Amino acid sequence: MGNISLPPAARYLVWFVMNNHTHVVLCVDKDLADSWSMTEVIRRWHQLYQSTLLSQKYQRGDRLSKGEVISLEETVTIYHQRL
Repeated sequence: MGNISLPPAARYLVWFVMNNHTHVVLCVDKDLADSWSMTEVIRRWHQLYQSTLLSQKYQRGDRLSKGEVISLEETVTIYHQRL
């Protein structure tokens, strides 16, 4: 399927090319995705999308304030759901 990128925990099962559209059936390994740490979610997110200043700070190992940690955890929860 050429240039289509899959979420990191997904793989193709089958795809069909129709006259004017395509059907894709994927398998998502939920257990694998659920096992990812915050660090792993951020790493995988950055493979697909641009990082934020806060996630860069976390990856560098810089000290985060309590507010920054709360904000980053909320953001990573959203990233995790989308991956």
